[in-house]
Amino acid sequence: MIKTLSERKAKLCDRLDDLELDLAEFDLAISSEDLIKITDELIDNAFKYSQKGSKVIVSSQVTDKAWLFNILDGGRGMSDQQIADIGAFMQFERQFYEQQGMGLGLSLAKILVEFYGGNIDVQSQENMGTNLGISIPF
Repeated sequence: MIKTLSERKAKLCDRLDDLELDLAEFDLAISSEDLIKITDELIDNAFKYSQKGSKVIVSSQVTDKAWLFNILDGGRGMSDQQIADIGAFMQFERQFYEQQGMGLGLSLAKILVEFYGGNIDVQSQENMGTNLGISIPF
């Protein structure tokens, strides 16, 4: 499901060559609708906030305790303050970058992940990209 969704997003952005996938098979006690919403929002952001020609790497692995999902992009990145301010209706630097939507994607994904007892870790450097990791326990 995540492979199909990732490829669809990459194709819509005319960036199939930028997508790298390394996904593990798993069974997770989470509704498929919620999993689609989480991954769709985060993959969409990775393509939206990175330039054509830069890689978007989508990977997952399964440990004995959790499902780990990671998205790495070479986009414009976020400051520490922007990471701390992740929330509804937050669109960073909208005055400099054209962005569609209301800024709900990352906030919604965070809420859903936390609902399932997981967490999101955002590591980012401005002008270097973002590494977004999700951990959802079994």
